[in-house]
Amino acid sequence: MLNHALFVVSIPNAESEWAGFLQSVNPKIQPHLEYVLRISENVWFLNTRASVSPLGWLIANAENRGFSYGILPFEGEPEWLPGGFDPSTIQGRNA
Repeated sequence: MLNHALFVVSIPNAESEWAGFLQSVNPKIQPHLEYVLRISENVWFLNTRASVSPLGWLIANAENRGFSYGILPFEGEPEWLPGGFDPSTIQGRNA
């Protein structure tokens, strides 16, 4: 069973295309922020066990715009190495 997934999308050269992608995706993901961690500009870590919807919206928007993307699935719970930090505890994280 898919437990978590890392979603990475290639950023296009045209800034307006990227802005359009984010404008389409962000409102859909906003209600699910407890299940989504945006790690960098084009990388999201998703708790797909709690909800697969955010992953679906990311895929659909990437497909509709012709952006290449990759998905790294995780079957088990993520285990953050000791001595580091758990990204889920970062305050003010955004989609």
